[in-house]
Amino acid sequence: FCANNMGQFGRAVHIYVGEYKYFPPNNPSPDYWTAQERADAAGMGGWDPSIGWLMTYAMRMTPPRMRENGHFDWTTLQEDELPDIVVCPSATRERLFDPNSPEVDPGAPLETMLYRYAAFYQTSGTVRSAAQLLTPRTRNAAGRGGRNPAIPNPGGSVIDARPMDNAQWGIPGIYVQPHAGSSPSDADGGSEVFSWIQAIEPSELDDPGRVYYLADSREWRPVPLPSQPFAASNDGWRVASGNRVALGARHVGGAANVVFMDGHVSSDNQERDQRWNLGWDNNTQVASSDEWRCVTFSKRISLAALQNQIHVMPQLNVKGWEWHFSSMGQ
Repeated sequence: FCANNMGQFGRAVHIYVGEYKYFPPNNPSPDYWTAQERADAAGMGGWDPSIGWLMTYAMRMTPPRMRENGHFDWTTLQEDELPDIVVCPSATRERLFDPNSPEVDPGAPLETMLYRYAAFYQTSGTVRSAAQLLTPRTRNAAGRGGRNPAIPNPGGSVIDARPMDNAQWGIPGIYVQPHAGSSPSDADGGSEVFSWIQAIEPSELDDPGRVYYLADSREWRPVPLPSQPFAASNDGWRVASGNRVALGARHVGGAANVVFMDGHVSSDNQERDQRWNLGWDNNTQVASSDEWRCVTFSKRISLAALQNQIHVMPQLNVKGWEWHFSSMGQ
């Protein structure tokens, strides 16, 4: 049932692109929100996950209400009013929707209080449309709106990969360690810099079959209390140790369902960390349970100046990425 729902969202992305040419927005800069609308949303506006865009414009579902500016509003739906398409029966609801749950971020419990329809699944954030360009990016400051650069600029400084301020909350990216000299063979690098990436339409996907779009969200923290981070979080993703994306291990065998950009749904190529076991004992360093808090992708890029999982890397064949790999003879 859950995999079927996710498959429908995978098809909906392609329907949306067929009509609008670009991927749906995800956490866009809230330029279309008036001050009153942000106030109506308890000051927590601007997340606006892509699930709502797909339901409205690709699946042709009718929102419960429309805002004054014509934008859809699915936030009026309570937990028991959610359409089946957004619900995963295997999810632990009391951990997603109870504001007192220790798994929910008390500082911004958006899934619990506002965007309940997006609580069951998470989107990667690296595949989304650009926002309206309001202020161009410069070498000294991030711009507002627009899109994030496709690659860090190897001809200049890593600062050229600074993000545009075009989304709310966190957006996945990559860690880039700049080379110390002008030659890619210079192994000596500076400190790692977090660089944002973004694919806005299908031609920018290197390999759609390995780029993830939607996955099970988390009802558990990656590690036991009182450790961070929280499991259910409004930014749609969480990174565990080693720059690994945490996925919800809610299905049989402690795996997550993932829909990739070619539309297929799979739980392959996933791995678990012993510390994510529900029976993990930090004193004995032993995992004694067959239940898991979360899971992650098993394939990572850890060569040259890059460190991240390939499933959040839509662009690798764009001119410029080869510079980062060449120092390793790739």
